[in-house]
Amino acid sequence: MFKSTADIDVKHILCLIDSFADELKEKLQDFVSETNTQRPGFIKMVRHTKQEGLIRSRVSGWRAATAPVVALFDAHVEFNVGWAEPVLLRIKEDRTRIISPSFDNIKYDTFEIEEYPLSAQGFDWELWCRYLNPPKSWWHRGNKSAPIQSPALIGCFVVDRLYFEEIGLLDEGMEVYGGENVELGIRVSNVSAHGVHCSFR
Repeated sequence: MFKSTADIDVKHILCLIDSFADELKEKLQDFVSETNTQRPGFIKMVRHTKQEGLIRSRVSGWRAATAPVVALFDAHVEFNVGWAEPVLLRIKEDRTRIISPSFDNIKYDTFEIEEYPLSAQGFDWELWCRYLNPPKSWWHRGNKSAPIQSPALIGCFVVDRLYFEEIGLLDEGMEVYGGENVELGIRVSNVSAHGVHCSFR
């Protein structure tokens, strides 16, 4: 993320630790200290005293953030150069947009990038997240970077920090992975929720 956001004004990167794995402690602290020597306060570390899980971790990260726009992503996401600009532009146009990017796959054994087809995100009657073919109106635009309006959002997203509070954040009582996809879609069902293909790799 450091190299991929070099040309924009990133206030800070928040590193939230919800694990108690020993391999994260010393090496990560050394990296954070070295980075903060070059850019004071750039990486903020938040460590939970007990394991909180996905939803409470996202909300905890939001509470620690102070920038006007917050990006909440899983630790395994790799960012490509230029990922942030189209996302920030969409939010600048309308602060009630929650942007969920399109992801590609990096093969674990070769590190080859496998481009996933563009899709909207939805859910079935059992409330499982499903990838949906974009509507015909989107295809007729002939612009792969155009946003796709989507009834649900995967758990990785970018949002105006204050707007996220206005819609009630995420339900911190939710214990099961995946429920935030549906919940967030329902919370913003009366406003524009968009997916943008940003080539996160």
